[in-house]
Amino acid sequence: MLTSIRQLPLNGREAAAKLAGVLSAMRVLVGQTAARAGIIGRARLTAALLGIETALVEFGGRLTTPIIVIDRRLLHQLMGVPHLDDA
Repeated sequence: MLTSIRQLPLNGREAAAKLAGVLSAMRVLVGQTAARAGIIGRARLTAALLGIETALVEFGGRLTTPIIVIDRRLLHQLMGVPHLDDA
């Protein structure tokens, strides 16, 4: 307990110097943490966007199946089959 009391600052200048050191260390730590969080967040966002892109490509691949619209009258005419509406 007596050792803790001896470590207390004697005046305002000493207190400010100790506080400045602590605040500087905290600032560095917060900066490093923010940088790491940014890197991790960017990596996770990239992974999510790549997953979405893959899903859209897969889904889009299914939409490229052509839809063929055939005019039955033209088909019957080409095949030589009389159309019922013409009778």
